[in-house]
Amino acid sequence: KKHDTKIMFVIQDALHVKYGFDIKISPECPSGEPTCFQSFADFKSTWANISTAVMKEMVQKNYPVKYFEVFGEPINAGFGKTNSGTGITGITPEQLMELYKTSHNIIREAMPSAKIGGPGWISYSEELLSVFLDYIVKEKLSLDFLSWHEFGAPENIVSHVAEARNLINTRPELCTVKCPEIHITEFSPSEQMHIPATGLAWFYYFEKAGVNWASRACWDVEDPNVKWDTCWWGFNGMFLRDNVTTTDM
Repeated sequence: KKHDTKIMFVIQDALHVKYGFDIKISPECPSGEPTCFQSFADFKSTWANISTAVMKEMVQKNYPVKYFEVFGEPINAGFGKTNSGTGITGITPEQLMELYKTSHNIIREAMPSAKIGGPGWISYSEELLSVFLDYIVKEKLSLDFLSWHEFGAPENIVSHVAEARNLINTRPELCTVKCPEIHITEFSPSEQMHIPATGLAWFYYFEKAGVNWASRACWDVEDPNVKWDTCWWGFNGMFLRDNVTTTDM
């Protein structure tokens, strides 16, 4: 609050905190297995309950969170040629979009002023973003930001953002009030994590492309003494594990 820091919450992360990763939907799932759901109906009910619980706590405790990304690298199976992502398997494209609508409506009802967006794909894909935007238009949902992750070369951002903005502009329904912002909600591969100079390249191209939001990715670190994770220590790779020592070495 002191620095007017913008905070984003990813709804899918709440699912993984409670149930773990590698969520599977299959009629062959054994009863009682927490990461395995026997039907999409069961999973959708769980997803809705988690979305509701998250927003209830957000409102009750008045957390300073205004941005909500529904997905965080959901599995992309069934969307064209791309089949990459983490988190959920055994789900169709239509079902995935149904989950987005479920969370969108729960967030909007609990916090009308919230900024809601997605889809948070693991990488840029014009095809996948088109599918997502078509669904948003068809269902008449609001979209405050369009998001994906970037782990390739920083200079690719300029063309990716230009293409994404063209996808938005060719769907005027998305810009009735204000066109969606462009958010890169994870960037920079693990091998660049502790190389400060690469950050300059990323930010140079973010500014050149006119990106509205960018968040560094976090990764596991292997060192001779201990395995640690920059998601929890070192502020996403800006410091070492002690949260004090900078990476300007």
